Amino acid sequence: DGLRRGSRSAKDLACRLLACDHSLLSTEAMENYQAIDPANSRLRVLAGETLGCGGAELWRLLWLPPSASYYCLGGPFSHAGLAKFTKRLVFSSWKVVPKAISVLLSYEAERQMFMSFDADSRNTATDRDRRSRLLDFARSPSGPTGMPVLGLVYPCSFFATYCDPLELAKPALSEGNLLSLADLLVKARTIIEKALRPLLRNRPEAGQVDADWYWVTPILLDLGKWPNEIGEWLGFDSLPDDWRGPYMPRREGTEDTAWTDHVNRVLELVGDPRQLGRPPGDLAEVMALSAIGGPATAALRALVRMCEGVNLSTNLEIRDAAGAIGWALRYQFNLPEVIVMIRGMNREEPYWRRVLEYCCDGCLQSVLDEYLHVQHDALSLAGKAPEETAKALAASLTEAVTIRVSQPRIDNIQASDDGAISLRSHTTRSRFAMRFGDDHAELESSRLRKEHVRAAFNSPFWPFVLATTSIGQEGLDFHQYCHAVVHWNLPGNPVDLEQREGRVHRYKGHAVRKNVASRHAAAILKSQLDEDPWRYLFQAALDSRVIDHDLVPFWLYSIEDGAMIERHLPMLPLSKEISMVPDLKRSLAVYRMVFGQPRQDDLLEYLSQQFTPEQLAEHFENLRIDLTPPVTTTRRGI
Repeated sequence: DGLRRGSRSAKDLACRLLACDHSLLSTEAMENYQAIDPANSRLRVLAGETLGCGGAELWRLLWLPPSASYYCLGGPFSHAGLAKFTKRLVFSSWKVVPKAISVLLSYEAERQMFMSFDADSRNTATDRDRRSRLLDFARSPSGPTGMPVLGLVYPCSFFATYCDPLELAKPALSEGNLLSLADLLVKARTIIEKALRPLLRNRPEAGQVDADWYWVTPILLDLGKWPNEIGEWLGFDSLPDDWRGPYMPRREGTEDTAWTDHVNRVLELVGDPRQLGRPPGDLAEVMALSAIGGPATAALRALVRMCEGVNLSTNLEIRDAAGAIGWALRYQFNLPEVIVMIRGMNREEPYWRRVLEYCCDGCLQSVLDEYLHVQHDALSLAGKAPEETAKALAASLTEAVTIRVSQPRIDNIQASDDGAISLRSHTTRSRFAMRFGDDHAELESSRLRKEHVRAAFNSPFWPFVLATTSIGQEGLDFHQYCHAVVHWNLPGNPVDLEQREGRVHRYKGHAVRKNVASRHAAAILKSQLDEDPWRYLFQAALDSRVIDHDLVPFWLYSIEDGAMIERHLPMLPLSKEISMVPDLKRSLAVYRMVFGQPRQDDLLEYLSQQFTPEQLAEHFENLRIDLTPPVTTTRRGI
């Protein structure tokens, strides 16, 4: 405030800062996507572990690899080092740190995405906002354009039922192997080619290829198999609104999207398929990609598993929920930086096909199966009606995926020739990394609700890093896709250390699921098409436990060389914090002994003064209180 008022002391401070250019963040460099040195060793390490991850290039991943993949992952998801990666939860005692982390890590992720498309071109942040969204529903004088995009948001019951990647991969899984994606697609294509024969009979073999086949084929296959159910769904007057769902932000559902025109074109063509021209030669190949990786189709399978009923694949309300999830995922693929990143990996057009390939590479089906299983528990949906369950899960996923980019502001200090000092506000974007908590220094319109940020972090999607102060330390869960805590500052006492790490050490946490999936992969073979495979994985872990209490396998499940709660202490060399760590760890052990006692701080101090660390360790078993749940006498069956 003093700087804006032009006070002498503020001007002196500003002049000193301007004399040290290397200490200031260059907004000009950010506008031109130039590399920026974090100028902080802690931040360099964090960037290397998250953006780089041993060469895995996490900025290429829109979601974390699944804990239990059904086949060999491809593309950027295939890097071996990703198996051990988890999101990062960063705690700092300094309020400026979460903002700095979110701005600089997100900027570098966005910069890498744009540079991957064309490193030699002059990309700027302004160019980002001018780039066209390639998955929009638009109009032209001749009618709706971009119709193949509709295939991404159509929940195909035929593909969901007969081309389930888990079912196709089970023969290989039964032999302890993972099927390659190429072989999986061949299996799907064989099924689809057989189903296409009646549709392609007597079709033109000459003339121009009709691209409408790419999006209308799944609908025609559904109508051929379930004419009454799918016909009823298509016949509702409210179909455009129901299909899009009520969860999408209104900016994605306004009239200018021409979505209604596209739906009307669907009804026109399926009502008279004779309008279709020559089928594309690669129709079965593209339909195989859609069957395995189509966002709405994968969502339909996952919802059916959570609701448990194969007949539900034609349930009208569950189809609506799956379509809404398809819309939400389409939103993510429509972001400018995502478009250039995916096109940078494969520049062949059309973009919608590259999206299908990306979803197949990342085994989107397994990702959604795992996430909806976690959310099913988190939202307490057990025993709820299938339609209620589907709606709640669709709303939860949409909230996580469509989170708006945070726009933190930074002040660029400028000096004129006459010595006058001014501030120019610069807006940045934070998505790969975000801060948790409200900052009242920001405009209301640029702040995100804390719960929305937490929902996104508790999903497999971005952000991969969440930075917070003590506001995120108590009573909140961040464990669903994170088992690594970074202590930017060493906590001053064991209570804070325990509270911080307790945020990621929770029920069915990310580390627990990784270990369960690793040890009991064969259990997934028992699941049926309409059943939740994760229920079988946890049942296998439950049946194999040695200690018969309910902490295992839901809260604790360790395996050799498996995932565990990670404590990261990025301390500076020769700093005072290094010498404090042993004392803090000893205090933590004593704190755990006095947990649950009245006046814990007094008892903690007394024990530390009266006993040496060696004596405390010797008498630990006699001093501690066992809070283990009672032994279970009966086990829940499937």
